[in-house]
Amino acid sequence: MVRLHKKTFLGAWNKLSRGSWALIAIYSYTLWYLFFSWKHIYSAWKKFRTTLYNNEKIPFYQQFAHLISLAILHTIPPHFYYQYQLYRVPEKHWLDFIYTHELPHWHHMMSPSISDKSLHLMSDKHDFSIEMKKSGIPVIDTKQVLAQGTKPGHEQLFDQSSSFIKPINGSRKQGCYQLRYKIERNSYQLWGKNISALSDNNEILEQIKQDLIAHSLLLQPLLYNHPNLVMYSQCEDLITIRLITELTNGEPQVLSAVLEVPAKNDFHNVDTYSIQKSTGKLKTTNHLQFNGRAHKERNLARLDNYQLPLWQEAKCTAISAHKIFRDIRAIGWDLAITTQGIKLLEGNINWGVAPHIHEVKRSLES
Repeated sequence: MVRLHKKTFLGAWNKLSRGSWALIAIYSYTLWYLFFSWKHIYSAWKKFRTTLYNNEKIPFYQQFAHLISLAILHTIPPHFYYQYQLYRVPEKHWLDFIYTHELPHWHHMMSPSISDKSLHLMSDKHDFSIEMKKSGIPVIDTKQVLAQGTKPGHEQLFDQSSSFIKPINGSRKQGCYQLRYKIERNSYQLWGKNISALSDNNEILEQIKQDLIAHSLLLQPLLYNHPNLVMYSQCEDLITIRLITELTNGEPQVLSAVLEVPAKNDFHNVDTYSIQKSTGKLKTTNHLQFNGRAHKERNLARLDNYQLPLWQEAKCTAISAHKIFRDIRAIGWDLAITTQGIKLLEGNINWGVAPHIHEVKRSLES
């Protein structure tokens, strides 16, 4: 694993000259050792020390010493001590993990020869949907594409149905909106990050026009959770699965999966629960919680050993999709279990490692 960390580090900024690479490294390490490491050490220790002490009885001074070792000796951001539960791992094995600050360089190192076609399909959500549909993979239909720089009219947005609006090249809800239609009042409400809920049609239209200055938008039907999942959500937002597939001897296999339950009144944050990849049952035991959300604590008990509906179909969908991208070693797929069955939302090359770190570690060691 140390060899992989070294290879990732030396392969970072691979399009720059080695002189430029060295200058970036010197500048980054200087700032880290003189300021940012100490700032993050204290911040992580202050935020999480009490929770860890109450659950694991690890003294404050010992936590602080471990954080110093992690940040100064290994140049690893100290919050990973809590997130990856490194207090349960001997220090000599701390470099056996992949840390998210190494992304996307780590993903590039694992898949160095991705074709232009694969890169385009992974970034363009409209073309991705078309390509998947050709292969019989269940995806979300496109209502329409709003091209960058255009000015849509009322009839394009307000069609007496709810829509999910996202940038064609977006990822993980960045720049996305829900346009909800209230049939009983024949009215609409636009909701998204960094904006107050808009209920006036003219204001909604103006917001979309402003977004179209920067990028094209994709309008899709708004999906709804499978009836068996509704009781576990705190809001109407879609519960999704982040499922990782990896090529093993040339064939895609499921590596890891988590269920992502949207947090109430929070458009971007989700609570994650591990999924047993063979059975589709949720694993919530041995789960130490640091974010302090009371509703997640309640869900931990309710969801333990819960059997996800349509799990085998979800796995088959992701595996079938990966067969189209054999030049990518590992892909993070977003799927939803909806009232219409399994839907593949998108694929991601630069997927977040943290929720899947133990499965990734085992894969790299095998």
